Amino acid sequence: LGDMGLEQYHLYDLKAVPAEVNWKLPAEGFLENYHFGPLHQDTVGDYMHNNRLLVEEIGHHLRLVVLHKDGTITVAFYLFPNIILGFQSGGFITSQQMWPGEAPEISRTWCRYLDSKPDSSDRKEFMDHMVKLTTKTIEDQDFRVTLATQKAIKAKKRMQGINAHNILGKGEPGPQYLYKKISEFICI
Repeated sequence: LGDMGLEQYHLYDLKAVPAEVNWKLPAEGFLENYHFGPLHQDTVGDYMHNNRLLVEEIGHHLRLVVLHKDGTITVAFYLFPNIILGFQSGGFITSQQMWPGEAPEISRTWCRYLDSKPDSSDRKEFMDHMVKLTTKTIEDQDFRVTLATQKAIKAKKRMQGINAHNILGKGEPGPQYLYKKISEFICI
């Protein structure tokens, strides 16, 4: 992370996204990309490969590399327990920080958009486009699915009791890591 040149970036925009979901559900979505093709066809799925993700453990954190269809990459860092920094091609960073709310099924995700070239004259149009694209991806697509997932989990717990659990698949190393680390920290 120290080699990524964070000191050259400046805050461009900040959005808070409240949601009636547990904070771990949005975190799961940021830690895998197999859903990009079917869910994000008209946003990031248009330029990022679906289900091509390199995941590397770095202490309590992760480095994730996503391949774009044009051969460029996004390098993301998951900082345990609740921060994602995505270094995008084009010199901007998306940062999501998921915070628990006043109840287990309430959260707020802070989305920060950072620009490395704030003084460039053509930059505003590019950054406005990227903020709009990312906001649509998160608010209109990801959070719609996480809300449905939260409702399904709640219904499953009502039917099976409080100890109902979900199974993560082989293609979900990022979410598996999230829950492994949470379990380690709360000594389960």
